[in-house]
Amino acid sequence: VHEAARHLGGLDIVVNNAATLVRRTFRELELDELEAAWEVNLRAPALIMQESFEYLREAEAPAIVNVVSTAGVTGGIAAVSAYGMSKAGLIVLTKAVAREYGLHGIRVFALSPPSMDSEMQRSLPAEHRERVRSMNVLGRVASPDEVARFTLLTASGVGGLVTGTVVDLTATAY
Repeated sequence: VHEAARHLGGLDIVVNNAATLVRRTFRELELDELEAAWEVNLRAPALIMQESFEYLREAEAPAIVNVVSTAGVTGGIAAVSAYGMSKAGLIVLTKAVAREYGLHGIRVFALSPPSMDSEMQRSLPAEHRERVRSMNVLGRVASPDEVARFTLLTASGVGGLVTGTVVDLTATAY
């Protein structure tokens, strides 16, 4: 965070988008797999939010965007309990931090993207990818560019009232 702020001359928007996904039933999960989900999907964003506070406080319209998943609300449609658990934690943390950081003019919200053409999606079995795609009411997956453009729009001053919530882009009929 400090290196990025130094290189960029400050921070305006922070996007926590890293994730790890283990496909195992809950009973099969090993402790190290649970810990990896916690470390990457929840602990890292928490630490980044803490470290970015001082820089964001100086920005004109600062925002933090935490990328979550419907698995954090629904538990997912496959054996992804560690992933879902960590994303659920990030949703709750987003709401708590939004209340605290909002007092300093920093918006914090979560973005639940649709299924999109990504390395994580391509790593899933074909039948799982097809099931997810079929749940999308638009009948397609999103491109990373579509999600990036929406994220930037919402995180900019245009989305000035978006905070403490999950913006659902899933285009699904859950």
